[in-house]
Amino acid sequence: PPTGLMANPNPICLGETVSLGVDLSTGVTYTWSASSTDAGLVSSTTESTTMTPLAAGTYTISVFLTSAGCSSSPVSIEVEVEPGPNTPTNANISSTDPTACATDDGTITISGYNPGETYTVNFEFNGLLQTDDITASVTGDLVITSLFAGTYSNFTLINSNGCSSGVFAGPVTLTDPGSPLPPANLTA
Repeated sequence: PPTGLMANPNPICLGETVSLGVDLSTGVTYTWSASSTDAGLVSSTTESTTMTPLAAGTYTISVFLTSAGCSSSPVSIEVEVEPGPNTPTNANISSTDPTACATDDGTITISGYNPGETYTVNFEFNGLLQTDDITASVTGDLVITSLFAGTYSNFTLINSNGCSSGVFAGPVTLTDPGSPLPPANLTA
């Protein structure tokens, strides 16, 4: 059978590519197979190939070699594919404006995540990159707090497995409350 079967990197996040390989033997043909077509295994008759999975899960990758019409027994390796968090959308983002001018008590809430899991939330505030580690509430809400009025954009989430969501461009705009009205009935 083939020797030195490896998968690098392993585990991976959905959307990444794994390089697969075995030690080179001369005068043989290699046959690669996967436990599911969702593994995204690239067909190859050489000692190496790649896979870019289409879905999260665990895939068994097998390879055997053929020489002079005789086939070896296969060797196998499992590749673990972790899902990334869902990409934020307009449908699962809400906000509250600051309560006073130049006050940092505005919030942005992103809903629909795993309660109790900590996420790294990356976003831009007026074009400057910001990062906040937030643990989802019991209802699955990620609440970004202490926000000033301004434009927030390019939200991405990274889960505890190190896997990233896609980018939600936004923007989400927080505004200061309106200026107070001048006093009425003043006389000089």
